[in-house]
Amino acid sequence: MVSSIPKWLETLADEIWEWFLKIRIPEHPGRVRFCKEGDLFNPNKRAGLGLSCLALKTLYMLNLLDRLNPNELKGWISYIKSFQTIKGKTEGYFEDPALLKKLDQPLGPFLRRDWNVRRAETRQACAALLCANAKPAIPIKNIPKTPRGVRHFIHRLPWENPWAAGSHASHLMFFLQFKCYFFRR
Repeated sequence: MVSSIPKWLETLADEIWEWFLKIRIPEHPGRVRFCKEGDLFNPNKRAGLGLSCLALKTLYMLNLLDRLNPNELKGWISYIKSFQTIKGKTEGYFEDPALLKKLDQPLGPFLRRDWNVRRAETRQACAALLCANAKPAIPIKNIPKTPRGVRHFIHRLPWENPWAAGSHASHLMFFLQFKCYFFRR
């Protein structure tokens, strides 16, 4: 018995490409809106990392990257890389300041940094870059690499919420799998 894919599925990649052409901002490669009209926020120099990564990975999965002008893909890669922190405690992580403005909160005299969001955003950015045959500009700092460090990280995850804990365990596995791209040697 031979099964075929439904007709609507045969044209899905082309339909998604047409939709992408409507939500991208052509004069700024990598900047993608959530919808054609109206938006939660406008992607700009310091906002829009997550959607940019999602769109790039979607085009990759549908084998549509070759439809991009090579300069657009190069600009897209540069846009994603522009979110990488070059120095400080979050060195190497990808940070979307617009998102973190909402998530990083003062805790007494200190600022509580949302490491879970940073880790998730960094993994998404790195995965998108890999889809485009690129890698981060610098290695990622503060990722557990030793067996003891990995065990400590895994045990400290919020296992009362297994989906969240599992997500962050998978982020770590991603970084460990591709350590040649993400760690200092």
